[in-house]
Amino acid sequence: MPELPEVESIAQSLRALEGKNIRRVRVYSRAILKHPSLAVEKILPGKKLLRIKRRAKYLIFELEGSWRLILHLGMTGQIWLHRDEESPFLPDKHTHFALETDGGGFYFRDIRKFGFVDLVRLLEEAEGDYFGRIGSEPFDLDGGAFVRALKKCRARIKPLLLGQRVVAGIGNIYADESLFAAGIRPTRKASGLSSRTILRLWGEIRRVLAEAVEKGGSSIDDYVLPDGSRGGYQRYHRVYGKSGRPCLACGTLIRKIVVGGRGTCFCPSCQR
Repeated sequence: MPELPEVESIAQSLRALEGKNIRRVRVYSRAILKHPSLAVEKILPGKKLLRIKRRAKYLIFELEGSWRLILHLGMTGQIWLHRDEESPFLPDKHTHFALETDGGGFYFRDIRKFGFVDLVRLLEEAEGDYFGRIGSEPFDLDGGAFVRALKKCRARIKPLLLGQRVVAGIGNIYADESLFAAGIRPTRKASGLSSRTILRLWGEIRRVLAEAVEKGGSSIDDYVLPDGSRGGYQRYHRVYGKSGRPCLACGTLIRKIVVGGRGTCFCPSCQR
């Protein structure tokens, strides 16, 4: 967690900060920085925040001077908006980073500290430090290209989706939900799927992710939107987290197995 819909929902919530000048950066724990010696507190103030976007599961803040602030939420990371007119921002022990602009700001909390913040130049980003081996965005991926990529892979379909090399941003939740919607058992080899089945999966991935973004993502465990509200897509899960419950489509009990080291829920009757 968080996956593409959660990170995209956060990015959309933060876009009110675009066009603002960074006033101050506070680092409460240098362990959250990818490169702890980097003086982000000195480099960032005074720069304009041009654009906030998502790539795969990363938040990217495009700044003046070709700088990119890259933030990964890890497993338990949270982004909270802070507005000047509200009560003063008081960090707790899990707050590691804060960015203030002339029109508000945000802070980054992470209980388990698997997330990180990094600062790179555009040239370094282009060299592939983060994105060179990450596949296409689901909404940019052509169906024919998806078929060709899967036909070359002997890996099982769920680990392939989680691997980020073919398609970006899908994690455990949306892999399970997309495979269920497409009627594909998660242990099937990608290369053994028919072109028609792969195209069905391509369509369901895009549909499931779009619906999840519309609902603000899935609030499971620590995930909340930057204003503190919860996402709503967890109410629409069909198989994820439903082990031992009847399938909503056929009544068969949902099973949970381990595939590629990850807990995996599926319907033995609907998915073949």
